[in-house]
Amino acid sequence: MASKSELQEFYRSVIKAALNVDSRIDDEGDVTFELPEHGSFYVLIDALEDPEYFMLVYPNFYAVTKENYLRALIASNTVNGKDKVVKLSYQEKNNAGSMKASAEMFIADHNEIPDKKLVAQIFRRTIGAIINGVKDFLHEMPKNADISEKQGSKRW
Repeated sequence: MASKSELQEFYRSVIKAALNVDSRIDDEGDVTFELPEHGSFYVLIDALEDPEYFMLVYPNFYAVTKENYLRALIASNTVNGKDKVVKLSYQEKNNAGSMKASAEMFIADHNEIPDKKLVAQIFRRTIGAIINGVKDFLHEMPKNADISEKQGSKRW
């Protein structure tokens, strides 16, 4: 069984090999990295309970307001029903909300560290699924939506 620091270094090396970008460990112990054309992502690390569990998250990609709340939920439900792997969800914090995109799966046997080559392949494909899901979400939102609602819309 791997320690949290071993799993963090495992994912940092996979990110460097698969995406050719540097990563860091955030305050919660997750591995974060940035793709210049899209923004920040993070890999959730749960070494003690599930070292084989993989969760990649693209947080805060769209601001949800009282006015667009229902439309955002409908759009995310549409994407969740038709797109592979990606899961869109609404996060509320301090009376403000945002959408996040994530993908999660088991990628090894119980209490085993995943194969590095497999994870590198999964990384590239999973990022593609997340990016596609975000694009589909933005396409589902009304065309006349206020551009300021789209956090990071310049990346898409």
